[in-house]
Amino acid sequence: MAAGDEGVNQNGAGVPRSVSRETEIDMTDEIKTWEYRVQTIGSFFGTKDEQIQETLDEWGSEGWEAINVFTPENSGKITIVAKRPLTERARRMRSIPSQ
Repeated sequence: MAAGDEGVNQNGAGVPRSVSRETEIDMTDEIKTWEYRVQTIGSFFGTKDEQIQETLDEWGSEGWEAINVFTPENSGKITIVAKRPLTERARRMRSIPSQ
């Protein structure tokens, strides 16, 4: 590292200001890809807590993490948005043409 390429963090330790091209490539290999799931549950008259709990428990057992829950306008229903890491197996399944 050349002189002047370091900064100082709060603890006074040297912090590199630049990242080598080799490190940048390694970092992109670590970027996760996600798959998402969106589902609206309930009825016009509302959504029971038990139904929400069952849905979240089922999704959680499948590796899904709820990232947003909202009520569509003028509705008693709720929409759940979830994500999970896209596995190699899921990626292969998506690439198989449906018949």
